Amino acid sequence: MMSKENKRKQVQGMLLEGDFGEHTETPLVLSDPLTVTQMILKLSDIKAYDKNPRKEINPLYDEIKASVLSNKRLNNNFNITKRPGDDLFMIESGGNTRLQILNELYNETGDEAFNQVQCLFVPWSSESNILTSHLIENEMRGDMTLIDKAYAVKNLKEEMEIEMGKALSGRGFCDRSAKRGYKISRRDFTRLNYAIELDQMIPQTLRTGMGVRKIDEIKKLYQSYCDYCLDKTDRFELIFIGVMSEHDDEGFKLKEVRSDLDEKLAVETGIKSNYIFLEIQSMLVNSISGQKESGDVEPQTDMSSYGESQSTQTSVADQDNTQAINNSHPETNDDIDNKTQPAATEKQSARKTREDKQPPANASIPQNESTQLTPELEDVDLISLRNKNYALICNFARPYQLENVIHQLETGFGFFIECPEHEFDIDNSDEMTAFKSNIRNFTWWFMFGLSEQNLNVSRFDTWKHTELFKLFYEQERGSDCLSKRVNNPPELRLFLALLLQCTETLSDKGFLYVFRLMENIRKIKKHYPDKLIWEHQE
Repeated sequence: MMSKENKRKQVQGMLLEGDFGEHTETPLVLSDPLTVTQMILKLSDIKAYDKNPRKEINPLYDEIKASVLSNKRLNNNFNITKRPGDDLFMIESGGNTRLQILNELYNETGDEAFNQVQCLFVPWSSESNILTSHLIENEMRGDMTLIDKAYAVKNLKEEMEIEMGKALSGRGFCDRSAKRGYKISRRDFTRLNYAIELDQMIPQTLRTGMGVRKIDEIKKLYQSYCDYCLDKTDRFELIFIGVMSEHDDEGFKLKEVRSDLDEKLAVETGIKSNYIFLEIQSMLVNSISGQKESGDVEPQTDMSSYGESQSTQTSVADQDNTQAINNSHPETNDDIDNKTQPAATEKQSARKTREDKQPPANASIPQNESTQLTPELEDVDLISLRNKNYALICNFARPYQLENVIHQLETGFGFFIECPEHEFDIDNSDEMTAFKSNIRNFTWWFMFGLSEQNLNVSRFDTWKHTELFKLFYEQERGSDCLSKRVNNPPELRLFLALLLQCTETLSDKGFLYVFRLMENIRKIKKHYPDKLIWEHQE
């Protein structure tokens, strides 16, 4: 057994040997730092992040390059990391564009100032954390396209699922992402997923910078068409994809897509394309109405402003209705849009019109009248009914900025209709503007029909001096001037569906006006012969 003294000497001898291994010229490999560390590296030691969420070229690329060339350095250090098993360092958050620029400048100039890079090393954490850092960086800069963001978020969710070993729901992903500093709502997550679906149809359009609002418009439009075609054709998906793909370019216009889609669906279903367009518009407006009731309306959508402005306009109109009826030509202080509506041409006829005269007091509606339909005392005085009709139709027309086409008349039902000074803008690229123009167009034809001024040649004397009469005259001789000004008359069922049944386009008070107007017209036709109603007066 070895003594304690011998053991001590043996250990001492081993400590003095100096080198336990074989002699070699190769230095020991240094491990990466374990904490955040400042480093100076060469460009050859750094690579770009190979899962960079930005796929499109930075729109500020040339400006950034000019700045780096001028300063011969970066304004901010690179944040770098190293993936386990890699030989090169990698951009950890942002900086991929700047790294590319430095490589270009070094190759172009050979200046070593571009080859020495100040870096901040961040220890590796996980693939999902690095991708999150790049997303946050691009989000802060705000210059990443929506489709790039969509794919980046999709990849982030997949990385998280790989690391967790299980699938994540949309809500679970959003919650987990928020904890890492990248907040995304479930609604935005759904939007981005839909953008990826659209990428199969309009890849070029999406990469020109299409934003959230247009994505929302397309999705709502698609859903409306899908619902409409549910019992009409099973080929809608194929037709929709085909039409969208045909319009995939920088000049993408949803209006043109809709026009082609309506035409193709008309061929497929046998339904007129203009009817399809108006049905879809009605569905879109009603969907906004439903969102308002549930408190689920979003301000960023193009169509949401219509519901808000329309409800505001209705409330203002209701406050002013009683006062307006007491005036033969109501003021337009509750117009939908005073700036865009020109004043109609006033063509007077001293013989047949009374636009400067005030209707009698019995034409006004009592202050306490509700919007409910209640029995009205029988008033069969022809002059009184005509005055009431003129007041009622003026107030009915006010929210649509059409009161200027109404002229008071001593014969007939108390009024006749003139054409508007300008065409109805039903082909406007803004869909809600086009929809409101369609409603105004429908309303004009509805009022023209109520006047019955065109039913018989004997009634032409009441409006033969008007521009509208001239347009009808030219139309009979092959001109399209009338259809250009007021379009073709819509089907009655379309008017009933879009105007009378849609609370977004007709208030309860407006409905009461048109009901009373039709009631009065029935009274006149019931109690007076046609000859007396339309007698020619000198």
